[in-house]
Amino acid sequence: MDLKQIIRTVDNFPTPGVKFLDVTSILEDPVVFRKTVKKFEKIASKHNIESIVAVDARGFIWAGAVAASLCIPLYLARKPGKLPGAVVTKDYATEYSTASLSMIKNVSIRGPVLVIDDILATGGTLSAVGELLREHWAIEAADQVHAVLVNLSFLPGYTKLTEQGYHVVALDTY
Repeated sequence: MDLKQIIRTVDNFPTPGVKFLDVTSILEDPVVFRKTVKKFEKIASKHNIESIVAVDARGFIWAGAVAASLCIPLYLARKPGKLPGAVVTKDYATEYSTASLSMIKNVSIRGPVLVIDDILATGGTLSAVGELLREHWAIEAADQVHAVLVNLSFLPGYTKLTEQGYHVVALDTY
């Protein structure tokens, strides 16, 4: 399955000069969507995953399907102000700006953990989730698998994450 043939490219979004990969086009074809879910399920099985973390927002789509299919607990990494109760938050840099992610503090996340997101670019988002998991749940990098639909190989995210000790898996590379 070649995701390059399915994922739409939107020019000049969210800022001029950027070619945005619109992974929602995968959702328009239920067969392709199911194939991507199955690939994430194989990654989870290979690494004996005990918990899944979904990254806001498109990571929710795939992580929810994988967690439900494999009966694995699902935890959310969301933009600040979107989760109830006590949370832990990490700031990070993206390719366009700075951002933050929060997770509910009083949950029992166990490793190995599969972190699912859509696109790996600079690695800021996944690195922030990884740091939250290490700092608040004592899940070391070696017990985290960061899986994405697409790795943008012309940006430093993959190298950054692997140098930090995370397992990184992409279903496709641009």
